[in-house]
Amino acid sequence: GGQHPPAGFWRQYGWLLMTLVGGFGGFSATLYPLAVAYANDYIDAQDRVQAAGGLLLSYSIAAAAGPVLAAALMRPLGPLGLFAFCAAIGLGVCGFALYRMRRRHWVPVMAKESFKVLPEASATPLPPEIGARGAEAMPAGGFGENAADMPRPASAGAAEASPPLTRT
Repeated sequence: GGQHPPAGFWRQYGWLLMTLVGGFGGFSATLYPLAVAYANDYIDAQDRVQAAGGLLLSYSIAAAAGPVLAAALMRPLGPLGLFAFCAAIGLGVCGFALYRMRRRHWVPVMAKESFKVLPEASATPLPPEIGARGAEAMPAGGFGENAADMPRPASAGAAEASPPLTRT
């Protein structure tokens, strides 16, 4: 294995190391979304699903292979092998980015689509009777499996109309 730091190292520099590792992890987590955004600037709208699939596949392969390759480098180098692996991958990503910047020109701002804010969506669309009144009309525990627990349409006769829904 590799050399281990002296015993007083962690007491003196542990906080700094953990801060740097946390910062590195936080910045590393932005690489995939940035790559997707960058790729979407250069592809046609009809090709976005196929491109997203390819990006996700490459990300998944790297996420599976990365720990195995890092462990292989840590065997001869010890814990420093992890940082050497991360540095090598980082240099490779920077080199590729520089290469791509020289090969391709930026998309003009006028050619890009504007950002569109989409409304928040739920996994299960609410029936119109509930959706019109909003989430405050939902019972606290949701609706049971019994059909009698579901609200009736507003078009039902006055005798059949259910009382307004309120949280309980």
